[in-house]
Amino acid sequence: MFEIEPYRGSFLKGVGIGVVLTICLLFAIPLTLGAFSGRGWILLPAEVLLLMVPAWYFYKASGETETCMGILLVAAIVFLLSAGCSAMVLSSA
Repeated sequence: MFEIEPYRGSFLKGVGIGVVLTICLLFAIPLTLGAFSGRGWILLPAEVLLLMVPAWYFYKASGETETCMGILLVAAIVFLLSAGCSAMVLSSA
């Protein structure tokens, strides 16, 4: 008769998780900056991958595809902003 569609998560839940992980990343940047003597911002895209990929994989494995899309959107925005800022800094030096 009627099938109940499985819970696919929420896009806004994924965006919220991505924002929280990005805020956690902002607290990790001073540690990276100190360890690499001022060049830690170069590692920002790698840090984004280290935080976002496990979260994406966890929600993908649990079947929450909408949540995964939100996490990937935030990761893409942070990555592109980081790349743009890095290009501006390196071009002015």
